[in-house]
Amino acid sequence: MDKQNKGLALLLDSAPLTWTSQEDRHLLLSRELKDVGIQPVLIFSAPLKPEFEERFVAAGAVVAAVSYGKGPVTFYKELKRVIAENSVGLVHIIFFDYFSPVTWIVRATGMKRIVYEMQNSGAFHATSWKALLLRARTKIATAPMEQVIAISEFVKEQLVKAGIRSDKIIIRYLGVDTERFTPDGG
Repeated sequence: MDKQNKGLALLLDSAPLTWTSQEDRHLLLSRELKDVGIQPVLIFSAPLKPEFEERFVAAGAVVAAVSYGKGPVTFYKELKRVIAENSVGLVHIIFFDYFSPVTWIVRATGMKRIVYEMQNSGAFHATSWKALLLRARTKIATAPMEQVIAISEFVKEQLVKAGIRSDKIIIRYLGVDTERFTPDGG
């Protein structure tokens, strides 16, 4: 992505009632992006508490509230407006299920660069015809995703079992400095 005022949108499925490590992570990311000339755009499902929004704005982020709970048509219209107003060049989706229609809604806004981050460690247990149907649903739902981020090898394995191509998935461990610490193979 070029650095000519192209924004990055983080789609978050929940508005925090309290400040958590997730918000700390988004705050640090916002600062880093701003430092390299990329306008971060954080999209929450509801307006943030003023003190939380002030932290993000002070870090250089644009904050918007766009709720999927208002229905897919309203979500699409509001999302398209925020993307256009901020020249967004890449969308990073987090806290939505990988099989939700959110990626297709994002694609419908004209976005071609879509990254999805999976933080849920649920296990894929389906077998026979149910597994085939779930894999088909996964392939359709994840087609617009350019890249998928898994937070562990286990999560990656579950995503592959669910039908996401292994070469589309990278692993990014949360909260671990991978330059200093390397997970063991077991």
